[in-house]
Amino acid sequence: MKLSRKIFFSLVSIVTVSFIFLFFISSYFLHMRMEDEVKAGMYDELVLIRDLDVDPDELELRRMRLTMISPDGTVLYDSDAEGELENHLMRPEVQEAISHGYGEDKRRSDTLLVDMLYMAISDQEGNVIRLSLPIDSIYYDMLNLMPPFIIVLLLLFAVILILSYCITKWVMKPLDSLDFSGNVDTPPYDELLPLTERLNRQKIEIEKQMTSLQRQKDETSLIIKGISDGIVLFRDDGTILMMNDGVRNIFSLPKDANPNSILELSRSPLFFSILDNKGEGQGKIKVGERTIDVRATPSDGLGAVMFLFDVSEKERIERREREFVENISHEIRTPLTSISGYSELLERGAVTEDNIVKFSHLIHKEALRLKSLSDDILLLSSLDGKSRIDMSEDVDIVAVSESVKEYFAGKGEVSISVKSPLVVKGNSSLLEEALVNLVGNSIKYNRNDNPIEIIISSDRVTVKDQGIGISELDKDRIFERFYRVDKSRSRETGGTGLGLSIVNEIAELHGAKISVESELGVGSSFSIIFK
Repeated sequence: MKLSRKIFFSLVSIVTVSFIFLFFISSYFLHMRMEDEVKAGMYDELVLIRDLDVDPDELELRRMRLTMISPDGTVLYDSDAEGELENHLMRPEVQEAISHGYGEDKRRSDTLLVDMLYMAISDQEGNVIRLSLPIDSIYYDMLNLMPPFIIVLLLLFAVILILSYCITKWVMKPLDSLDFSGNVDTPPYDELLPLTERLNRQKIEIEKQMTSLQRQKDETSLIIKGISDGIVLFRDDGTILMMNDGVRNIFSLPKDANPNSILELSRSPLFFSILDNKGEGQGKIKVGERTIDVRATPSDGLGAVMFLFDVSEKERIERREREFVENISHEIRTPLTSISGYSELLERGAVTEDNIVKFSHLIHKEALRLKSLSDDILLLSSLDGKSRIDMSEDVDIVAVSESVKEYFAGKGEVSISVKSPLVVKGNSSLLEEALVNLVGNSIKYNRNDNPIEIIISSDRVTVKDQGIGISELDKDRIFERFYRVDKSRSRETGGTGLGLSIVNEIAELHGAKISVESELGVGSSFSIIFK
């Protein structure tokens, strides 16, 4: 209930109770007053009847009954009775009138069966003159006076209602004008001072808590937004309460997209299972070509929270590592088998003098192949630890190309064409290794000893040959580790299948990319394009 109503009804209740009390008190005193007036009138009537020598039948008694009684109690006259009445000597008012000259009494009349007021006096002869009046007649007279009295009371009550309303407004106006947005230093009423002091203290405390909560909310929001993985807070029925940008990125949603349910993100059976299990479950789903690891757990009072992790790269790395180990095992097993077989034959003396040199040459060749494979693996391992590689050199690609040309002197014809000088920030040894691998591959797969050309322009270095070329099917896989286009030729030339993979890693380390143009039977062109 509003305070204004409470004040208003309290005032009205007090006034109503006061009026009811006043009404009964006034009625009581009015009755007493009217009874006194009636008694005085009856006494005057008795004196008048006693002192005047008139016929009783000629008197106007106004609802009163006149009775004359002899000293022995015999009724000499009665204005209302017909026939002889019983002796009245024992009536209390008659006894008092005979003894003291005046008497009165209130009692129920056995004759009329109503409550009566009796008043009697004695005359000089000792006779008793008595008047009686029904008490109801007194109430009747009083009721005749009540309508104007009640009207006055109702008018006063209406005035009190208006005054109560005005007083309520007057009391509430200062309270309504209170501004609790700031501290209330001087309340309109002294009685409100303890309340306003407590409110001020609570307001300060609430402001501190709100500031703390807002800070925690901002920190949490910042953390959640900064997480690249997806986070979804949702109810048991799947309604999304909050999600971060990581979810939008995973499902390729617009930045302003706000789906209502997790089923709008994915109709995967896993999501239905999570809803059936009240927000609990885990598993993997496919989103396009990506694999998403999903983990959902209920949260007390908040529904459930779901975490989504893009594990595509992790699975790719794991698959690549497995393939790498498998390929290494295979690549090492082949030369080791040859070395082991030939050396065993030599040890047992089961070869002719002519074959000793041949087998020794084969063992040496396979050992060099193992060494090359080991060197490439170590180089790939160092490239994986990028933070340990110095990338602060200003590398002159023309100078690096000249060094590569000298390295292959006598192994193949290499020419350099400089369209524009090119200097990049990076590691000269690694860039030289990349060009060595590209030129080495071109020499391995060359035809008719055609020249190999290194072309340098403003943003790239290109190694161009006129070799056997690469098919469209092989182009997408030539940078995979241990992948060979022509496996038989690689065996003959001692290739490890890691050269182009190393070139690709070095290019990525320098922020560059590899471009390949090739046609079977025509030749290939590999370009390292720097950004």
